[in-house]
Amino acid sequence: MAASNPYMALKIHQLKTLKLVNCIESNAIPTVVFSSLKNLEELEVSSTNVEVIFGIMEADMKGYTLRLKKMTLDNLPNLIQVWDKDREGILSFQNLQEVLVANCEKLKTVFPTELAKRIVKLEKLEIRHCEVLQEIVEEANAITEEPTEFSFPHLTSLNLHMLPQLSCFYPGRFTLECPALNHLEVLSCDNLEKFQNQQEAQCSTSVTKLPLFSEGKVCKEI
Repeated sequence: MAASNPYMALKIHQLKTLKLVNCIESNAIPTVVFSSLKNLEELEVSSTNVEVIFGIMEADMKGYTLRLKKMTLDNLPNLIQVWDKDREGILSFQNLQEVLVANCEKLKTVFPTELAKRIVKLEKLEIRHCEVLQEIVEEANAITEEPTEFSFPHLTSLNLHMLPQLSCFYPGRFTLECPALNHLEVLSCDNLEKFQNQQEAQCSTSVTKLPLFSEGKVCKEI
């Protein structure tokens, strides 16, 4: 197998699980292999110097769907973006259920706005030990008067650990619905805006809409 491209010598179209360790490419999943990963359900990238997980060429990838259910990103010191250039919802990850991001010291945000709107099957999200992470969802380029709406009807577990620069879920005006959420852990996230209950939110005059969680459904640990 040529060291410069770990995919060229592999028949990967039947892969359901892919684990990349010590990958020397700047993009973990370059555009050229997207069409061969139609059956991929689990992706793990760890202990490597990649800068981008999904390298995207907009002209080729519009409306492309991956079956990915679980994604783990761990110990990626040079990771800058997870989804490169996916500002208009080029890719669809409609089956994504679990996301774990840990020890990514240069990562400032996890999801582009348009993609975050469509991962409606998400059940578990865990982000920990990312020193410069500022927000979970990156603000959209387009400016609108109405709040951006996010809905995760199947999200049951949200864990945010050791994120000293995290200040918000989304930096613009937004609403967030997580009706199934029953476990929330917030540990050592000193800059994070507080989580409001429904009554507090109705009285809020803040330009930034904070996450809304009903009392009694959330286990919050500080």
